[in-house]
Amino acid sequence: MKLVITGLAVVLTSAAFAQLFDMTGPLEERTVNVTGMPVDRDTPTVVYSNIPGPYQAFAARTGALGFDDYDSTWDAPFTLKGFRFVGGVTAPGGTLNFSFFDSTSNFVGGFNSTFAAAGNAIYSFTGLESLNLVLPDAGVVQITATGTALGQWFLSAPLPTVGANSATFGGASGGALRHNFELTAVPEPGTMAALGLGAAAMLRRRRAKK
Repeated sequence: MKLVITGLAVVLTSAAFAQLFDMTGPLEERTVNVTGMPVDRDTPTVVYSNIPGPYQAFAARTGALGFDDYDSTWDAPFTLKGFRFVGGVTAPGGTLNFSFFDSTSNFVGGFNSTFAAAGNAIYSFTGLESLNLVLPDAGVVQITATGTALGQWFLSAPLPTVGANSATFGGASGGALRHNFELTAVPEPGTMAALGLGAAAMLRRRRAKK
């Protein structure tokens, strides 16, 4: 009798597992530490994004290439971790300056980059948290080609996929086109606090075992 019950248990368990893993479509990717707590796998938090094409641009020029506003999904100022934009320079060694302002046009900060190669692409700047550049949750971005460098900053018609912006501010063609860029932030304070709690719990467990 005992063997029969065990056999039934195995059959039922196998059926349950077969049903559980009968899934369609991709699974969400997650990373956890040994305690099961979520951890940052260096995937930045996107707070504003308007990257999809098809792309359009003004002719390459020096000086101000354009400006546009953003309204991020953050509810407070955030530290910039990454910046993406669609554009580039026409000659190697060209430098672009990326400036950020608040909603009342007060300068917040920025950075510049000298491009080793010519040509337009979707450029990604990472590791910007080392600049300690704190941006307002809603503000303005401007790109300028410095010196004699010629550069471009592309635009597209689709709405931002993350966050929002004003169709009548910056852009072109009566607000029908929006500049292509993306802002990412360091992990949310809540995530960092959870990581801190997880590390503290691990230390307590290790001490208790000693």
